[in-house]
Amino acid sequence: MIERNEQQSTGISSKTPFFNTKLLIACWGFPLSILLIVISTFLFHKFNCSWSMLLFPVVAAAFARYAWQEAKQPFCMLEELTSVLQKCRQGELHHRITNTRRLGELGKLAWELNDLLDMIECQLNELNSCFSMAAQGKFYRKANTQSMPGKFGHSLQEANTIIRIIEENYGYLSRNSLFSSLHELNTNNLLNNLKATQSDFVRISEEMDVVEQIAVDNQAAAEKSQDRVDTISTSLTDISAKVENVTDSINELDKESRTITAALDIISEITDQTNLLALNATIEAARAGEHGRGFAVVATEVQALADRTKQATGKIGVMLGRFRRQVDDMTDEAQSTRELTSGVEKMVADFRGSFSAFADSARTTIDRIAYTKNRSFGALVKVDHIIFKQNGYIALGKEGDGGEASNAVLVTDTQCRLGKWYHQGYGKEHFSSTKAYVELHSPHQQVHAEVQASLKAASGDWEKDEELREEILYHIKESEKASNEVMHLVDAMIEEQHQQAA
Repeated sequence: MIERNEQQSTGISSKTPFFNTKLLIACWGFPLSILLIVISTFLFHKFNCSWSMLLFPVVAAAFARYAWQEAKQPFCMLEELTSVLQKCRQGELHHRITNTRRLGELGKLAWELNDLLDMIECQLNELNSCFSMAAQGKFYRKANTQSMPGKFGHSLQEANTIIRIIEENYGYLSRNSLFSSLHELNTNNLLNNLKATQSDFVRISEEMDVVEQIAVDNQAAAEKSQDRVDTISTSLTDISAKVENVTDSINELDKESRTITAALDIISEITDQTNLLALNATIEAARAGEHGRGFAVVATEVQALADRTKQATGKIGVMLGRFRRQVDDMTDEAQSTRELTSGVEKMVADFRGSFSAFADSARTTIDRIAYTKNRSFGALVKVDHIIFKQNGYIALGKEGDGGEASNAVLVTDTQCRLGKWYHQGYGKEHFSSTKAYVELHSPHQQVHAEVQASLKAASGDWEKDEELREEILYHIKESEKASNEVMHLVDAMIEEQHQQAA
């Protein structure tokens, strides 16, 4: 553009002499013309003229010399003006025209040009300063429009408008940059947290499947045990009947025993009488020599006694036969009862084994349910913790004025749900003996501190302050690190407590 302008200016003036050339021609052409006229007059009149005419070219030359001397300073000024304008065209705006004494209109023109250059330079300096500060993210430096007239002031006002637009865009870019970083942090960590929670629920589902299978096995075993109980009940009924039969047989034996006892008493009586008769027979035998009739009486009595003995013996034989049959029946009943008792004992042993298995299954079920309960509560604790972090992100998205979300994250580490669970609830009661429980306090406290520190930083003018944005991101990253440690320690605490219970 500069070269083209030079070519255009050179082309326009190439056939037209400059003013100093024209003035030089005019200044020296005029006295030379006068001199030629005087010489021509002298020649025409053959030197018969007044020599005073020679004063004309001398005066004209003196005037020309004076005019030329007076014109040199304005032309120097024009050259200086040209030089300053050329340098301005090259971007050097600091040059000024200072030697303007006794130049009249040219001096005024020079000072007007100086004032114009001052305004242009001032405007450019203002623009440079404003945009330079804006490039550094410092938008408080605005262009001063009070001393700039007309288009200059208007252009600076437009520049201020542009700076305000840039400031707004910079704010949007800063917000987008911060929120993009926060969103990336939130997305990555939330995804990991959800995967961990998903893993917890998968493990809970697996544990519930195991518990369900144990319940199914217990149901089958219970049905089988019910069958065994029915069999035992039937066997006990049979045993009861057989015992009743044995009781009846014993009662009959008792009756027969009484009869036998009575028969034995008769035999004893007969024996006594026989002994007495034998004694009498002995006595009578001693007397046989004198009286023979006593033998007949003794013989009759002995015969009668023998008959009674025979009858008693027959009765005893009959009773012994019945007694033998009853004993045989009792033996059979006892054998059958023994077999039933053996079967019942086996069923009772099996039943005892079933109840032992039931007890083991019940203990296993209780352990599984307790572990699943702890896992479920651990998952709930994690979800509460994730919600706390999400409230932190929501509050940051609203620049610390997130209403309910801000209030939710401004609580202390002892006031949140995890804190209450940890310090005074189920967690302290069941997990305080584990190492992970003790270690959980510090990272949980750090999560609260870092999130609250990020909210405090977000209350500042972070859109224009990159250090504040970096501080916010730093606190959020630290809170995510501590949060991951909290998640890990919750799992470790549950596993450690489960191992202690086992």
